[in-house]
Amino acid sequence: MDESKRVAEVRKELENIVAEVDRTDRLVDDLLTLARADAQQLHLVLRDVAVLPLVSAATEALRPLYIAKGVQLTAATEPACAVHADGERVEQVLRNLLENALRHTPSGGRVEVGVRCTERLVEIEVRDTGSGIAPEHLPRVFERFYRADHARSRADGGVGLGLAIAQALVNAQRGSIRVHSRLGQGTSVIISLPAAPAHSAAV
Repeated sequence: MDESKRVAEVRKELENIVAEVDRTDRLVDDLLTLARADAQQLHLVLRDVAVLPLVSAATEALRPLYIAKGVQLTAATEPACAVHADGERVEQVLRNLLENALRHTPSGGRVEVGVRCTERLVEIEVRDTGSGIAPEHLPRVFERFYRADHARSRADGGVGLGLAIAQALVNAQRGSIRVHSRLGQGTSVIISLPAAPAHSAAV
């Protein structure tokens, strides 16, 4: 065998091993998060925090993956409002939702992140133009390891923990999460969190 071909094969095998290790590490972290949530032992730092910087951080972290797949990603730049929550955990939830949206949105599609504010609640919506979810699957989307699309491989479709983790983290911050979807038209995931007091100097 040509030496250059052998080197390329070995490199590919090593890349596959690294990718599998990364997936395993992520799975362990996800399971630990759920276990801590079940035991009400999640470490949360609740404070008044501005929403738009969290949205920006999450979208920019995932943008290279969106560019690589050819999916358009847009994020709200207004309104400016704040939540009383753990900023790092909120960003973690947004990343989970953006990863889910990318996984189920084909090249040429788009994902949008919007923000709505009221006196008591702040809603952050991640909306995609992906494959959507059949009505019979919607009641089970927050179940652990549940995957509506069984045709997807684990490498492409994840293991079915993203929404379960998002729900656990949002609920722990006295928030809520809901999903709206139409098969073949896309999915919208909306998280609601307590708004910070209007006079708060959120950071």
